[in-house]
Amino acid sequence: SAMAVARAVEDLLEHRASHGLCDDADAQRVALERRLDGDGVDADEDAVYQAFGAVRFGYANALARWADNTRARGGLEAVTRQIVTWELARGRVDAAAVALGAHGEVAPELRAAIETARAAEAARVARLSALEREHDPRLGQRTRLFMLTLLTGIWVLIPLGAWLHGHDPQTE
Repeated sequence: SAMAVARAVEDLLEHRASHGLCDDADAQRVALERRLDGDGVDADEDAVYQAFGAVRFGYANALARWADNTRARGGLEAVTRQIVTWELARGRVDAAAVALGAHGEVAPELRAAIETARAAEAARVARLSALEREHDPRLGQRTRLFMLTLLTGIWVLIPLGAWLHGHDPQTE
């Protein structure tokens, strides 16, 4: 019927527009990948997040046009995986969690990697806190002051006592 043909043409146009948005997002994702080439640790953070936002926006718009666009869904997951991995490599666990949280469909292995990194960060902070407590100069300060006063008193009083004991004021 004519309604079915009209609906098919409308779906085709929506799918074509969605694919066009994916093409743009794919091109921006390639540019983002170039920024993160190698370890990406030295990449300009503002430029990376600006590119990430543009890529994510492109894929989200493609999905808004056509919710079943697997290419857009896969691209969104791939770019999210890339930014989360980049943030974890930089040691920024909270930023990785935020980037992952912005993506509705959370990959379990990324969530596990973030939790592992959080546990490692918590262990590192605990070790640093213990080290700080161990080397805190205020710890034992009263005991050291007491011992210093006691030893100074002994150092002064013993020679003074010996001198007084050996010194006879009537012989002078």
